[in-house]
Amino acid sequence: MNKHSRCFWLLAFLAAVGCNRQVSVSTTRLIPQETLERLKVHGAWSEPVNGLRCCILLKSDTVTETDRLEAVFVISNVADKPVKLYEWGFPPFSGDSVHWRIGEQFTWATSRNICATAYGGKARLQAGHLMVMGPVDVVIPATPGTHNLGPLYSARTGNLAAPPVPLHITAAEWGEPANGVRVRIAARTPKVFVGEAFNLTAFVHNMEHSVLRFRYPCSYLPEVTADSGLITVTCRPRDPSGSGECSRGIVLEYEVPVKGPSVEPGDYKLRVVIEAAPASTPRGECWHGRVASNVIPIRVVSR
Repeated sequence: MNKHSRCFWLLAFLAAVGCNRQVSVSTTRLIPQETLERLKVHGAWSEPVNGLRCCILLKSDTVTETDRLEAVFVISNVADKPVKLYEWGFPPFSGDSVHWRIGEQFTWATSRNICATAYGGKARLQAGHLMVMGPVDVVIPATPGTHNLGPLYSARTGNLAAPPVPLHITAAEWGEPANGVRVRIAARTPKVFVGEAFNLTAFVHNMEHSVLRFRYPCSYLPEVTADSGLITVTCRPRDPSGSGECSRGIVLEYEVPVKGPSVEPGDYKLRVVIEAAPASTPRGECWHGRVASNVIPIRVVSR
């Protein structure tokens, strides 16, 4: 099957399944003023490589572990002729990628523009034009301290490395470690309603395992109990086929649906406890044990 045939079937498949998570890409002569005002940390331009240079813009240079940092990656054509960046597929993917690195650890970024249109043709950046990639949300790893954030763009014309920007990562509050992992939670809202379901975000940090297989905490609604002002959400994962996998140092992220607490309105503390029995998958043993998250404040109100 030749390249054009493969592209046709790729586009047909993506049209069938709907939107794919991609980075928004636009070309312009100037970085939009709204972007410059929103992302106030401006990295320096790199030295040109085959007519291209790049830089990054960040919303802030101070973040917390497991946060998301809004960022934009910009490529400028300073040559006197167009430069081809990619062809066939989703720019800037299909062999041309932005790799986000914080300190010694590579991380990933999620796009704010969920839907993107497949680009079926050769793309060139005209002389004097910019390509603005983003905004994206860069996932901040569990590495407190000051680290350089420096993405690398792999283009057909050569690799472009944006000059790094020092990033100050503050430590988050975690629960006590158990069997090589620790857990922290965050609530999307500081208040919930009596008897109404809500979602928590649970972060699972692999501290010791060379490979961690951690089952999705909620294969069914967890148990919710309250005692002396503390609401405990107990998850007992069962299905080993629903396990995430990561290497040492990586943080897995899960959405935890919680049924509404049957308590009187008021201010409470909330934590998540994960209790997992031994289980295995074709790839190996799953994590098992009991681990508790940090405790966060939550307000329960009535309608």
